[in-house]
Amino acid sequence: MGNCLVLLQEDVVRVMKSDGKILEYKAPIKVDKVMKQFPGQAISESLPLRHHLHPNTRLLQGQLYYLVPLPAPKVAKKRERLVERQQVEEGDVVRVKLVLSKQELKDMLRKGGVSVNEVLALAQGVDVCRKDNDGSPPWKPALETILE
Repeated sequence: MGNCLVLLQEDVVRVMKSDGKILEYKAPIKVDKVMKQFPGQAISESLPLRHHLHPNTRLLQGQLYYLVPLPAPKVAKKRERLVERQQVEEGDVVRVKLVLSKQELKDMLRKGGVSVNEVLALAQGVDVCRKDNDGSPPWKPALETILE
């Protein structure tokens, strides 16, 4: 009986997937050949991820690399800004977003449109429900009593 010496062949490159499975590739191999098999993934030298290896990088034999998912691209958020009344000059275009109740929309359509001042009043939260020239009372919500 004696000691046994096992020599491992280190002419392979090991790549660990995110599920822990280890893939072995014959060295030399470049990053882009591995990435072609796994779209949407990148290869890193270490965990936690610091940076991805460039596709032309040659993977070194005997090393362990990590296959990690690419981060989702950041969606550019639409910028919105508030416009002061003094900044708006005659003829300028101002985009206004409003949330209207069904009743307010019906009233606007019944009158055939609204003036700019009414839209600005709605945007600023000013109550524009008032007695119209036709003599109808202002709209008020009808809430039922809740019995406890």
